[in-house]
Amino acid sequence: MSKAFWIGLVMVVVGLVVAPRVASYRENKGGIGIGDAQVRVVERHAVPNWIGWTAAGVGLIMVVAGLRGWHEPPAIGDERTHTP
Repeated sequence: MSKAFWIGLVMVVVGLVVAPRVASYRENKGGIGIGDAQVRVVERHAVPNWIGWTAAGVGLIMVVAGLRGWHEPPAIGDERTHTP
């Protein structure tokens, strides 16, 4: 199996995890500290679901291309390039 297949498979899995809004990231907005006490502001943001669906779609295309060998051009002098 080709590299395109494996990369596509990873993208499909990651895309399907991100699509239903399971993934999120944190953004630190700063904070203040007095002595031993500290106050921090952290915002949580969900990753938009369209990013997950797009990654899953592109990954699926890469899986199919990896299985069919579309990513590899035929070698020079290869019999598959000549038609009788």
